[in-house]
Amino acid sequence: MDPGTCQIVLQDFDKVSPANRSTGMFVRASDEGQLKTRVIAAAMERAGFDTRMIERRLLAETKRHETEPSLALIGVDKVGPRRLISDVGGRSQLTSVLTPDRSTSPASASTPSPP
Repeated sequence: MDPGTCQIVLQDFDKVSPANRSTGMFVRASDEGQLKTRVIAAAMERAGFDTRMIERRLLAETKRHETEPSLALIGVDKVGPRRLISDVGGRSQLTSVLTPDRSTSPASASTPSPP
C-alpha cells in the first residue's frame, strides 16, 4: 500500500509533556511544549502519509462527515474521551487506553451499529 493514498486525521488540543515521552512512540525530548497533532503529523508525513489536523477537544457534538475516514485508531488516557468516541460515527474503531501505571490496556475493537 502506498502511504500517500492514506489520509490520516489527527485530533488533539494538548501539548507534548514529559509524561508523553515514555508512552508516545513518535515523541522526542525536543518536542516538549509543541502541539501533539503537529509532532505526529510531521512523523506521519516523513513516512509519506497525507495528514490533516483538528486542534481542538473532542466534544459530544463532534460527528464524522460521510466523506471523512471511517476507521479510527484511538489512544486515550481518560475514560471521558473514550465514551465520547463511540458517538463520533466511524464504522470501525481500535481503542487503546493508557492506565494510571502507564501500561496499556488491551486494545478493543468495535464496529458501531448503523444509526
